Amino acid sequence: MWVLLKNAVAEAKQAKKAPALIAEAEELLKLDTVFRTMDDYSRSEADYRNFQ
Repeated sequence: MWVLLKNAVAEAKQAKKAPALIAEAEELLKLDTVFRTMDDYSRSEADYRNFQ
């Protein structure tokens, strides 16, 4: 899932489309610091609390 979003962001940046949507998508991509894969995710409460 993250790969699709990363690719879409890269394409949108190249095409210089919708900067606000690109910024929003990039914020979502930061979730991969907490949810690395479907079965590899942080079990630290602090990680979830600190995620912004």
